[in-house]
Amino acid sequence: MSPFARATAPGRDPPPRLPGEGSLAGDVLTRGLSLRVDEHDDARRLEQLAPDATAAILVPLLFRGEKLGVLAAINGPGDRLFEGEDEQLLMSIAASAATAVATARSVAAARLRLSLEAADQARARWARELHDETLQGLAGLRGRLD
Repeated sequence: MSPFARATAPGRDPPPRLPGEGSLAGDVLTRGLSLRVDEHDDARRLEQLAPDATAAILVPLLFRGEKLGVLAAINGPGDRLFEGEDEQLLMSIAASAATAVATARSVAAARLRLSLEAADQARARWARELHDETLQGLAGLRGRLD
């Protein structure tokens, strides 16, 4: 899973992944620090987030020190600039989102582990059954030969 994904509305095609290296999202993920930017700061890299972006806040998704991705809020033409309060709110949302992502990963890993364990148990059961049937067949054949 790429840490540079964009959310999209239901029923719409997902947008392309965000660029990592050299992008605003990449900088936030690398540094692990939030970033507030407007078109006067870095219009070229802001445009990578959305073609008509005029301001953005990007915050890292961090869970127990692990960098899981980046959450971005993007304003377009006519929208107000973001303030510190907006950044704090997005950081709170990012903390909850990071917990949800980490939990989903943990659940997926547990399900995979359980699936592998079940497959190993089934394989062992089949091996025992095949072994027992083979021994019974050989014992029957030996009885006929005697």
